[in-house]
Parts: sequence; structure tokens; C-alpha cells
Amino acid sequence: MNIYFAGSIRGGRAVVGSYSHLIEHQKKFGTVLTVHVSDDNLLRKVDDNNTDIYIPDRDMA
Repeated sequence: MNIYFAGSIRGGRAVVGSYSHLIEHQKKFGTVLTVHVSDDNLLRKVDDNNTDIYIPDRDMA
């Protein structure tokens, strides 16, 4: 099963520590396609020019 984990990328990363735990649990049930959401450095990697719709469209691609 493919799993799409969604979490805040640009709007507040206060709970990013919980993302890793949740993703590890979800891996027991299938392939998590969006493990990058739990990356502590993700905010630095997101281009400010990306629109809000770009991020989920990119992830689904």
C-alpha cells in the first residue's frame, strides 16, 4: 500500500518531531511516499516561489 503522509511544511514546524514517529509507524503498513515531511531541514529546502498548490502536486507526482 502507498501512504501519503501530510504535515505542515511551510506553516509552522513545531510538531515536526512527531512526524518521524508517525511515519515509522505507518511504514509497518506500506510505503510512505512523503517521508521528507519529517526532515528537520525541509523548510530550508522549500523554494519560497512555490505556491501552496505546488507542494502537494509535486508530492503526488
